[in-house]
Amino acid sequence: MTTILIVEDDPMVAELNSRLIRTMEGFSKPVVVGDAREALLYLENNSVDLILLDIYLPGMNGLELLSRIRDLRYPVDVMVVSAARDSHSIQTALRAGAVDYLIKPFDFERLRQALLAY
Repeated sequence: MTTILIVEDDPMVAELNSRLIRTMEGFSKPVVVGDAREALLYLENNSVDLILLDIYLPGMNGLELLSRIRDLRYPVDVMVVSAARDSHSIQTALRAGAVDYLIKPFDFERLRQALLAY
């Protein structure tokens, strides 16, 4: 079972993504946290295969969180799911090892395909 952590501050978006994942085989029920601090606390004590990461988060943004995750050498893949569409954000995320970058709003089929490809 692939374990997923959703790091998303918009509860509606987090719930929609979580619902889609729960309908897919091979994925456990995702855990949802609303900010980078919660994500780091969760990663300290739990094993996660994949993070669905928003960039626009309160406090530490998603790109800073991704950098921190890499600095801490957590063995986790990251898929960015964000409204940030500027080339700097996309390049920074991909250079930091993001396995995919989905720009909101997107069709849920795009997320499903990204998860299946993962």
